[in-house]
Amino acid sequence: MKLTPADIREVFDRHPVAMPVVLGVLLTLPSLLLGLYGDSLMLRTMSSSQPWWALLEKPAQTPEAIERILEFGALPWWASQEAFSPSHLRPVASLVTWVDFRLLPQSSWLFHLHSVLWYAALIAVVAVFLRKFLADSRWALLAVVLFAVDDSHGLIVGHLALRPVLVSSLFSMAALLAHARWTRDGWRPGIVLA
Repeated sequence: MKLTPADIREVFDRHPVAMPVVLGVLLTLPSLLLGLYGDSLMLRTMSSSQPWWALLEKPAQTPEAIERILEFGALPWWASQEAFSPSHLRPVASLVTWVDFRLLPQSSWLFHLHSVLWYAALIAVVAVFLRKFLADSRWALLAVVLFAVDDSHGLIVGHLALRPVLVSSLFSMAALLAHARWTRDGWRPGIVLA
């Protein structure tokens, strides 16, 4: 049986989200076997002593620590020692990570499954977004499949300390979609949701 462009268009029109999501999930499922490593071990330890909202917050650096970072080359030479304070407030990602470590303390595969599900949701929102803005469904399908199989996403899904990237990307894409629906279609809830 030969698959024609019309067949592809029909499948994507009927199930515009399912195929790329399934593909992305299948490619990231091996992360379930990774266990905890690197920053994830530190996060597990911190989850028992830190409040949930501060779990992923980076503490402000001392001038001595900033000097070492500058000498190492991790900051540009023109970075100001006084102005540099890498403190990030990530309440949603912190809460999600904190809940994982508090409710499932010994189930690292469930932590990774949680990240895979965040990735699946991100692919779904990207698929809806691309389907809305690309007139030809074949190009939308190609774009979302390329997004779903991008190898850089494997690192983000597999490394628990990088889950904030998934969370922020999902909410950013959802906000863009809501804004687009408001401005293009006059969908009033998009004002608030965006």
